Amino acid sequence: MSKQDKIVGLNKSKKVVFHFLNTGNYSGAENVVINIANMVDNYEHVYVSPDGKINEILKGNNIRHISIKKLSLKSFYFVIKKYEPDIVHLHDFKASIIGGFLHNHIRRYGGRIVSQIHKNDKRMAKWSMISVLYGSVLNCFDRVVVVSESVVNEYIFRNKLKNKSIVVSNIVDYHKMLCFSKKNNPKSFDIVYVARMSDEKGPMRFLDIIDSVNQKRAVTVVWIGDGQLKEQIEAIIKTKHLDKVIKLIGFQSNPYPFIRKSKIAILTSKFEGFGLSALEAQLMGNPVVATNVGGLSNIINSETGLLTNDNTAFVNEIVKLLENKNYYKMKHEAALKHSQVVNDIDEFIRVFTQIYEVG
Repeated sequence: MSKQDKIVGLNKSKKVVFHFLNTGNYSGAENVVINIANMVDNYEHVYVSPDGKINEILKGNNIRHISIKKLSLKSFYFVIKKYEPDIVHLHDFKASIIGGFLHNHIRRYGGRIVSQIHKNDKRMAKWSMISVLYGSVLNCFDRVVVVSESVVNEYIFRNKLKNKSIVVSNIVDYHKMLCFSKKNNPKSFDIVYVARMSDEKGPMRFLDIIDSVNQKRAVTVVWIGDGQLKEQIEAIIKTKHLDKVIKLIGFQSNPYPFIRKSKIAILTSKFEGFGLSALEAQLMGNPVVATNVGGLSNIINSETGLLTNDNTAFVNEIVKLLENKNYYKMKHEAALKHSQVVNDIDEFIRVFTQIYEVG
């Protein structure tokens, strides 16, 4: 029995890519994996992770899922020993470090190893356990995929990473997104905020900005996302009397109807590798006002929105976009045009095919 025969329905004529992830969550990195599986279709793709919100998403995309209780040396070794995938694609630091430690077992049957860094992480910019461990296994990978040059430049061992890395910008399945955006018809909002309720997304800054905007003019806001700071955020919203301003709708497997029915998107991240939600918003024609961090400068410019780390500039731009119709129309049209250039699907497919074949 061949390794492909061990997974029901796999096309035996194609090489098999196993995508390893540490959690069952669904966010930017997981979205990228789904795009790879759907678009780089000259390979068979299998998703390996614990159960979670991702299960429903994978089922909807007809992507095979090997469920593990948790990602560990033992569970990783068991999967690669049983299935011997042609390409092992590692999508977070834990998966990459474990894959690096077990690289000899993958090489033994001729497998290739790809690590992908989906975001900037402040721990990687200094001496830390994760930066040192990742640096120790860098030479075990055939290729390291990064979403922007800033990921490399901010890494403490950047010179070592440069030799292995290739920049591949994230993309969005535009036609699929457009179709999904019409599956629901929520009420309209002035502002959409797609962000986990975690410190790295800068939620407290977001609340301060919305409070200031609301003092200048009444606004309506929809917040898509859950996280460990939910109770604290709900308390601040109540304290700032923003209960009727901000609508919390939690995690949404299909956020696109809310993006489509909003005028402006905001990101207040403290660090960001690429900023997929910014690209999604611009593809819907939403000007994006965001912090100037990571790879966001590859997506947003002064014609399509605004990059700033100053709260006053944030507030002034949002108010101007909402009150000046001509100004909004100019940035709306620029966002649509620029995002189509950034969202280069053909190049995405070409580069990943090259990475899987020759590195």
